[in-house]
Amino acid sequence: MQSGGGPFDLLNVLGDEFSRQFPNVTFEYQKDSFDNLLLNGPRLLASDNPPDIVLLPQLIDPARDGLVRSLDEYFEQFDWGSFSPSQLSQHRVSEQGIRGSGSLYALGLGYSITGVMYNKELAARIGMDIPPVTLDEFESLMAAAKENGILPIISLSPATFAHQAIFNQYLDPGAIADFIFLVPGATIDTPEGVAAADRLERWANEGYFNEDVNSLSYADQITRFVEGDGLFMFNGSWAAGDLDARMPGNAGFFVVPPLEPGKPPVAMGGSVPIVIAAKSSLPDVAAYFIDWLHSNPVARQIVADTSGQSPGGPSNLPAPTAEAGTLVQQMLEQAGYLSAEGVIVDFLGTATAGFFGNTLIPEVQRLVGGQTNPTDFSRALQEGYEASLDQ
Repeated sequence: MQSGGGPFDLLNVLGDEFSRQFPNVTFEYQKDSFDNLLLNGPRLLASDNPPDIVLLPQLIDPARDGLVRSLDEYFEQFDWGSFSPSQLSQHRVSEQGIRGSGSLYALGLGYSITGVMYNKELAARIGMDIPPVTLDEFESLMAAAKENGILPIISLSPATFAHQAIFNQYLDPGAIADFIFLVPGATIDTPEGVAAADRLERWANEGYFNEDVNSLSYADQITRFVEGDGLFMFNGSWAAGDLDARMPGNAGFFVVPPLEPGKPPVAMGGSVPIVIAAKSSLPDVAAYFIDWLHSNPVARQIVADTSGQSPGGPSNLPAPTAEAGTLVQQMLEQAGYLSAEGVIVDFLGTATAGFFGNTLIPEVQRLVGGQTNPTDFSRALQEGYEASLDQ
């Protein structure tokens, strides 16, 4: 199996448990970073001896190019019709290369949400006893933190999660989905997109980010957050289990608040596609493993305990349990809240591999580094996206 670091370490834990339950099946693990898998996943799948199972951040091109196996033949065998349609639609790709419909090429490895994690001890120092209910209130808490000598946001490079956290509150979720799913004519170069970029630029200019925001690694971001170097951190539910272990009882979470009170919150979320290589020699075993991730009680609990994510799967299965007061419990509760009251959209970077690596990363770095302006930034995102469609 091929996986990446950070949120993808979960796959190794699940693989070991599967081998414990089924000793005749063993796994060899290969690890790579999210960025490398996004850019080089198709090359890996096209190799002479690809892994049977791959965590693949970007699905459209490999599906369209026949590098991953369609899962349609397993749909009835494993009763995947009992899954929520929203779990499946993000992993469907049409013959025209548009996500959201067509054949099923993947299922998810856990279903995550992203938002704001905060250090409870630092929050108490600025009088924060409840999460903010609007984006303006959130910004006021950052200002209070800075006034008290506390770094408001500890962020890895690039600050794409911070960008999308703001972006999601300004744009229509349907327009975001169209952009990510490659619907013809989709655009994010709009006045709302410029306004979102303007707010991100203001956060950078106000000194709300760490000075090394354009060079900090994910692992160092986590370490510095655990050590109390920053009040807030944009991250996802996959980090919850690790933070519960490293700073028990001191980490809180809230979804990014909307622009106006009472407006439904919009959060980035979803799942990393887990696919079967078209050249796999054991596709039936791989398909059974993918179903097991969603339906086996022990596997479902591992997903929650290790990552704080929802395991997905059939809606009639009991939800995993979580210890009261843990960050994992908060994440599972907030996932339920978003499902009932809010909207979940995918990550902009999954639109195309070329857009993520060639446009989104450098342009966000340029914006928070003061090397571009919101109008040019918004235009550059759209132009880079359209150029990546032709690659």
